[in-house]
Amino acid sequence: MGFVWGDASYLGMTKPQWKAFCKKVPAEISLKLSEIGFEQKTNGWFTGWFIAVTLDRAKLATAYENEDYTEAMQPLIQVLEKLKNSQAIFDEVLNLAKST
Repeated sequence: MGFVWGDASYLGMTKPQWKAFCKKVPAEISLKLSEIGFEQKTNGWFTGWFIAVTLDRAKLATAYENEDYTEAMQPLIQVLEKLKNSQAIFDEVLNLAKST
């Protein structure tokens, strides 16, 4: 499970344009995205960035039994906080994509 940034159709970019953009992203920006936890991925159907969220099955089972998901959901909460605190780098990527 995770979050992907693999499309820019909302900017009017086609898939080929997005793929070309992803290949040309400056190393500095790629490094910033990597520091957040994103991995750049390219395969037949997806090109973009992915940040994983791993939930522990045992903690989820215990959470279900106790009806308390606080501990089990911490990895998701941490990733959401990272995303929230990374608005500036996302804006930088969007501005770069708009200018291509």
